[in-house]
Amino acid sequence: DDPAEGIWWGGNLAGARTAPVILQDQTKLVYSPHAYGPSVYMQKYFEVPEFPSNMPAIWDKHFSFVQQLTRQPIVVGELGGKYEGKDQEWQDWALGFMKERGMGLFYFCLNPDSDDTGGMFLRDWTTLDTGKMALLANF
Repeated sequence: DDPAEGIWWGGNLAGARTAPVILQDQTKLVYSPHAYGPSVYMQKYFEVPEFPSNMPAIWDKHFSFVQQLTRQPIVVGELGGKYEGKDQEWQDWALGFMKERGMGLFYFCLNPDSDDTGGMFLRDWTTLDTGKMALLANF
C-alpha cells in the first residue's frame, strides 16, 4: 500500500505482477478489488485538471492490469458513492471503463444510511435513486 500514490489495501493488486495466484483450477479464480470515488476519500488524482481522463492509467497501475497479465477475470467487489459532482463524474467513467474491459461489478450499497456513499434507495427506504439506477441500467 502507498497512500501517497493513492493505493490502499482495497484496490492494491500490485503483488499479482510478481506473484499471481496460481490454483490447480484457474477457472475458480476471480480478482476482486474495491474502488471508491471522491465522496469516500478525496485522492489527489481526483483533483487534477485531467480528471477523469487520468483514471485509466491509475487503475491500470493499481489493479486492472491483472486481467491482461493473468487472463483472469476482475469483478470489482465494491464500487459506489454519492452520485453527484466529482463522484458522479468518477462513477460514469468507472462503469464505462469496466464495461469496455469486460469487468464485473458489485455496486455499494443498497441501504441509504451509508453516510459516505448513500444507497440505491433514498432515505425513505422505498424510493430508488434514479441517477444510480440509470447508471447501472447501462452497465
